[in-house]
Amino acid sequence: MGIARNGSKSDEKADKSSREWCAEAAARLHAERPEDALSAARAAADLDPAGEWPHRLTGLALERLGRDRDALPPARHAVRLAPGSWAARLGLATVLSHLPGHWDEAAGQAALARRYAPERPEPLVLEGDLALLRGTHDRAEAAYRTALDLDPGHLQARVNLGLALLRWDPARAHHDPAWPIDPRETGRARRALEVWSRQAHLLAALATVAATTLATAFDLGGPAGMAGLAGLAALVPLTLRQARRVRIWRWVPAMLARDPWLGAAVLSAVVSVGAFAGWLGSALLPGTSPFLGPVWGGLGLIAVLSGPAHAALRLLAQTWRGHPLQALSLFTTASFIPHPANAPGTDGPEATSDASTTEEGAAQHDAGGPAERAERAARGDTGAGGVHGVRVARGDVGAGGVHGVRVARRNAGVALWILIGRTWSVLAALTAVALVAEPRAAPVAVAAGVLAAAAPYPLLRAFCRVPRPADHVHRAAGRGPRPADHVYGASGQVPRPADHVHRGSGGVPLSSGRARRGVGATGRAYRDDPWPAGAVVLLVLAAAGCAAGGALGAVWARLAGPAALAVVAVMFALLSARAWWRGVPGPWRSSLLRCDLPAGADPSVPLHPRVRRAFAYARSAVLTFGDPLGPRMVGAATSVGPAGDLRVVVEDEAWQAVEADPRVAVFAADPERGRHWVEVRGIAVAGPGSLRVTPKQVLVGEFPGRHQRH
Repeated sequence: MGIARNGSKSDEKADKSSREWCAEAAARLHAERPEDALSAARAAADLDPAGEWPHRLTGLALERLGRDRDALPPARHAVRLAPGSWAARLGLATVLSHLPGHWDEAAGQAALARRYAPERPEPLVLEGDLALLRGTHDRAEAAYRTALDLDPGHLQARVNLGLALLRWDPARAHHDPAWPIDPRETGRARRALEVWSRQAHLLAALATVAATTLATAFDLGGPAGMAGLAGLAALVPLTLRQARRVRIWRWVPAMLARDPWLGAAVLSAVVSVGAFAGWLGSALLPGTSPFLGPVWGGLGLIAVLSGPAHAALRLLAQTWRGHPLQALSLFTTASFIPHPANAPGTDGPEATSDASTTEEGAAQHDAGGPAERAERAARGDTGAGGVHGVRVARGDVGAGGVHGVRVARRNAGVALWILIGRTWSVLAALTAVALVAEPRAAPVAVAAGVLAAAAPYPLLRAFCRVPRPADHVHRAAGRGPRPADHVYGASGQVPRPADHVHRGSGGVPLSSGRARRGVGATGRAYRDDPWPAGAVVLLVLAAAGCAAGGALGAVWARLAGPAALAVVAVMFALLSARAWWRGVPGPWRSSLLRCDLPAGADPSVPLHPRVRRAFAYARSAVLTFGDPLGPRMVGAATSVGPAGDLRVVVEDEAWQAVEADPRVAVFAADPERGRHWVEVRGIAVAGPGSLRVTPKQVLVGEFPGRHQRH
């Protein structure tokens, strides 16, 4: 907060209202400036302690800063102030999902948010994120697809759906977020187990190679046995050192069950050490020639090759896991869509569905003819004032949208390399079959050549569909570009305000470390990137060589195909080494990122003083709610709470109906202006002695009179 020239720190604070501070906090939050958003949200909370929006933004800002423990009190307080607010429930669920032992409560809050706002995609996206972090990919995929049905342009849902299709595992795949244990403890245990497995593999392999070399090449059997015993003895302090770092042994079996590859690495290390011990013990027995027998040779090979075999098997399994073609389509459509600059404070589209009356809006609402006023009242228009004169654009604007686009492009690059790896493995297998079968089994070689010719087709088709950076056309899954369509699922129609939800500006520079973290140019999905482009060309040449060598028997092709495959392998190794040296993400599955953009910062719906007076002094009010037999209306007594929600006293049957469907509407006539009426549509939650209705939409209209007869 700045200091005025006259030295007063409160001048800037006094110049803005609480909702203006909230709008600025939301803009800073979407621009990935959580520190500034926190200061603005706290300024808004000081001006309006009973407001739900300032406390919700405070919790969201603290959550983006990683201070989840500090974010929990303001998030819970926002829910207490507005129990029917879907955004408050969403913010609380986001904070709870990061705290150990609160996963079930987070899932319950997300379900309430979806129940209170079934028309919004954000609760479904959060449910998908919760399922994705637990590894239930099918459930996450269903949630993301439902969210995209509501908003086809939702950036986070589109990117994370691609991760679900790839069967992506988070960095903490060994840890179940529902466990009541700190993930740092399980992470420390996993690190110790991984380090021990690597050390055991390396030590067993080196000791085996050293002992074999001394015994066979230099005929030093005694020193060879001593070298083997020294390697086996060196493993004891390494094991004890890593075992002391594992402080949660009772959780280790569950960790190994959740992360099968971690369990496979530990098991492979145990097998390697056991094979080395058996090989060494057999070698030291008197009267035997251990270095010449097949049993001892097999044990030595297990000790040496156990680690590389595990790494190769894991790489192959990760290459063939998931659906990279569909994921690549989702990533590319999320990467190259035009993102309009809808920053708060500009003339971008507003959240008209959640609008509320203001002083300016009420004045403009009375202007114009009766038909115009009735039309504005029917659609909930509140004039050009917006929320107390501040325009608030919904969605991921500013740097947040740019961050999501860069995550999508990085994931597209990784998905493309996964496709390259699949094609390479298929061509390598077919080339090996063709070389071995020729000339003894010519039909087998011909069949391998024919299959190799068609193997690169999926990769080539996917690579040609990746747009260039200058392309700004929408590419739907499985279809070509539609030049006139600049909105997901718009079908040539004019974009609605809701179509701009979760679309960044595309030109705002990243302003925070969180927005820039790990989202470099390594995962580019451009056709002009030389690395994947060269790999695709070489794979096509390898396929042609395998086809010519197997089907036609060309001698040159038998060497050209394996040579091209070898060059692709070298390219991948060089690219991986460069990424490792620079400390940037490489072309492997672990470089995939989950799109995590701020959600739940939408403005609350305030009640204009005139609306408050109408409900406070109305002679009668009507509550409408859903019933199994149809919509019903009952008389009610209303008042306005300090947090801006309606307190409604009705019969018991309405309470039972609200428990089944909390969406209600409260209607009352304005006693000060006889021809006018007000209606509040919102979510009703049972409170002490009355129903608390959190507004979602406020309508102001006029009863028909003589001037509207015709």
